[in-house]
Amino acid sequence: MEIQYSNIQVTANKHYISFKRKTNFCDVAIQKKQLKIWLNAKMGDLDDSQNMFRDVTNIGHYGNGDYEVSIQYDTNVEYILSVIKQAWMRGK
Repeated sequence: MEIQYSNIQVTANKHYISFKRKTNFCDVAIQKKQLKIWLNAKMGDLDDSQNMFRDVTNIGHYGNGDYEVSIQYDTNVEYILSVIKQAWMRGK
């Protein structure tokens, strides 16, 4: 399944949903009690001042990139969206 949003392409894979411009900038896995998000950037390239993202550089994971965060009911979604926007801007 593939959806186009102006310049963002959304593709559902077996394990996650990919959001891409030229390349994937964000991957989202829907899990039972949370959403798991990976951002396609090297650790240190994005401003994560609240240190909500985990470094998965040397850890096996489904998505692309070194940044991982889990969204649960009480997670600061506004902050996470601001970091996702940074990854999106890098892909211009």
